[in-house]
Amino acid sequence: MANRCQVHKYKRIVLSERTGTEVFKCVNCPRFLKRELAVGEKSTCWQCGDELTLTMENTQYAKPTHVECRGKKIMVAGEKIIIPPSLNKALEKKEKDDIDEFLDTLGI
Repeated sequence: MANRCQVHKYKRIVLSERTGTEVFKCVNCPRFLKRELAVGEKSTCWQCGDELTLTMENTQYAKPTHVECRGKKIMVAGEKIIIPPSLNKALEKKEKDDIDEFLDTLGI
């Protein structure tokens, strides 16, 4: 039987409530894999939709994503705050870049 997907889109689900067994299921076809077998498989990122390779790190999540697609965790006043991916680039900019952009918008 041929696979129905070129690249699967895996999601972690509970296969058995009684035993707590979890597997990765493709949401587009009837394929199921244990975590150990899913590692190394190609999947679709739940955030950006691009292809990614499943690893032990990204299979910790119910919906595997690229590291870049997840929010960054920073410490503010002793508490962890998650910064959304849309603001990641703003955090990585240097102060000099911000000043240059400001001057450019003023036409200086």
